[in-house]
Amino acid sequence: MKDFAHFVKILVDYEYPDAEVVRLVTDNLNAHKEKSFYETFSKEEAERILRKI
Repeated sequence: MKDFAHFVKILVDYEYPDAEVVRLVTDNLNAHKEKSFYETFSKEEAERILRKI
């Protein structure tokens, strides 16, 4: 779960920093849920990342 959250953070912050929205296509694994971000980052950081995906 943490690996997924960190990967998405890299996409949002470094690969596509100017994008309004980054569309992700994922499977239904438990690791690919919003909960992953809240367990890995602060609430503010998680919400910032989630707003972009």
